Amino acid sequence: MILLKTKYIFLFAVVLNSIIFSQQDEQFKYSILISSKAGYHSGFKPDRDYGFPGGFVWDAGLQLVFSNSFIVGFNLELWNKNNISRPYKGDEDISAISYSVNYRFRKSIFKIADLYIGAGLGNYSISRKYSNPRNDNNKNSFTVFLLIGTNVKVYKNLFVTAGCNLTGLIDGIDYGGGEPSPTFSSIKIGPTFLFKFR
Repeated sequence: MILLKTKYIFLFAVVLNSIIFSQQDEQFKYSILISSKAGYHSGFKPDRDYGFPGGFVWDAGLQLVFSNSFIVGFNLELWNKNNISRPYKGDEDISAISYSVNYRFRKSIFKIADLYIGAGLGNYSISRKYSNPRNDNNKNSFTVFLLIGTNVKVYKNLFVTAGCNLTGLIDGIDYGGGEPSPTFSSIKIGPTFLFKFR
């Protein structure tokens, strides 16, 4: 029985290897990538008035590719949290939106997939609304992103992209003075479409 299972495992490995290496290395050069991803972002000191809990996050991206290794991209990121209890300010609703430009280096692996690392700069806007409107505020922050992820080809010009971001809000956040600038991470997955323009 063990020998039979070993044969099946070996056969599966051979078939998987032949599928992977029969694919051609995907050429990203002179293309546009359009992506939509969703996932989870971590929180930042959720028990404090200037913090926020973790939860659902969504982003959309547009990347311009002029070589097979380097990608310039534009990203939009959104998330919101509702009915957060704040003892001194009343229930709180938080919404956030970010715009950023990023630069990525990619390396093909297994011919149908790649790994990428990169960094980005942008603006993060966090809006807070309370049951008492006098406490409402909206703050903007210059933001630095670190990116790592992978694209896996599933069909012709369709890829599945999985990525992890580390986000640091550098300045501009001031919820009363003396609070640390938020740093949090996120993990997202979703489809990416490749369109050749040359």
